[in-house]
Amino acid sequence: MMKKQAKVHKSELIDDLLDSVSPEEETKITRKMQLAAKLDEGLKAKGWKKKDLMKAMGQSNASMVTRWLSGTHNFTVDTLIDLERVLDVQLLDIEPPVPSVSFKLTPEIAHNLPPEMINELVNVMQNMMQTLTRKYKIQVNDKPEAKAS
Repeated sequence: MMKKQAKVHKSELIDDLLDSVSPEEETKITRKMQLAAKLDEGLKAKGWKKKDLMKAMGQSNASMVTRWLSGTHNFTVDTLIDLERVLDVQLLDIEPPVPSVSFKLTPEIAHNLPPEMINELVNVMQNMMQTLTRKYKIQVNDKPEAKAS
C-alpha cells in the first residue's frame, strides 16, 4: 500500500510574510525558540510537568508557563535567572563575576617600618597578586602601594 504524500501548499501571503522578516527579527525568533527548547529539556530532565514548574516559579497562572514554552515570550532577565535556578539549566551565557582582592599597605603601618622592609612587602604583594591572577583567575584591583615616610 502506498503512503499518501503530503500536498505542498503555496501561498503568496505566507511567502510575502516570510520575505518581510528581517535577519535581526529572524535571529530573535530563533533565540526565543531555543530558550523554549532548553526550558522543555529542563522540565523533562527533572521529570516535571508544566504545573510543577508553575509551582516552583511561584506562579498561579498555568498559561504563563505555556507562554514561556511557546517560543514567543519576551523574558525578563529576572525570570530567566529564576528559571535557571529551578530547572538547573543555563539560559544566559554570562560569565560569573570574577572575585577580586585588594592589597594596601596603610600609612599607619608603613610609618613604623624601615624602607627596605616596605620594598620587600611590596615585592611580596606583587608576586602574590600575579599568582592569584594566574592560578585562580581573579582580578586584583590595586597595585601594591607603600611609601616610606
